[in-house]
Amino acid sequence: MRYLRHKIDTVWPLFLILAVWEGLASLGLLNSRVLPPPSVLILSAIELARSGVLLENSLGSLERVSAGFLVASFLGVGAGLVLGAIPALARRIVPLFDLLRPIPPIAWIPIAILWFGLGNSSAVFIVAIGAFFSIFLNTYSGIRSVSLAHVKAAQCLGAGPLLIMTDVLLPAAMPQILTGLRVGLGVAWISVIAAEMIGAQEGLGYAIQLNRIMLETEAVVVNMIVIGMIGWAMNAMVGSLEQSLTGWNQGTLAAGQDPHGGRG
Repeated sequence: MRYLRHKIDTVWPLFLILAVWEGLASLGLLNSRVLPPPSVLILSAIELARSGVLLENSLGSLERVSAGFLVASFLGVGAGLVLGAIPALARRIVPLFDLLRPIPPIAWIPIAILWFGLGNSSAVFIVAIGAFFSIFLNTYSGIRSVSLAHVKAAQCLGAGPLLIMTDVLLPAAMPQILTGLRVGLGVAWISVIAAEMIGAQEGLGYAIQLNRIMLETEAVVVNMIVIGMIGWAMNAMVGSLEQSLTGWNQGTLAAGQDPHGGRG
């Protein structure tokens, strides 16, 4: 019963917003051509689903974001581990990353099109660029935050560099690495939609741009809702993975520690 009550408390504000939205549109207080009511959006979603266009575009966007995110994860975690463990190398390379990091992924789109042309390759590049820095920064910070005493203790027990990396640094930094992956995936999803709106021939971003030109406002809104739902689902999946891999770290806030490092 408590679980059901919790779900109702979570969902009822959404239904209230939809009811008010529909009511205002029915009374003519909202321009349905500018902001279609939920009833029109449902019919448009059913039509797009039946035609297969919605599924095709969703799969296209997921394919690009998956490829780019995998590249960003491999490079970001790898670079974070290496530079976090080798300060002398980090002092030479991290400033370059700090210079490139403020450049928004969308600013790379013209360069990506020049290098890779229109299509999947340029979109994957944009996704990888967008996700890389969040993943790298969290991994690097996680490695650098590991107590030197833990490393010294492992060395006293005879652990070599590889064992220290796999059994000391990596497990201790795992919460921050997973946080970086979670943030990076969100940035990757935003980046792929932006890239598709400019330099792709399919995908949810492309569908939004196409329907905007055709003045199909309801299709634009439906695709936006699908983008939000897929993004929510991906975030929930990474959050579940984070809880399962770092369950030992989940009680920190519950124990009264301030999220910014102080005590409550």
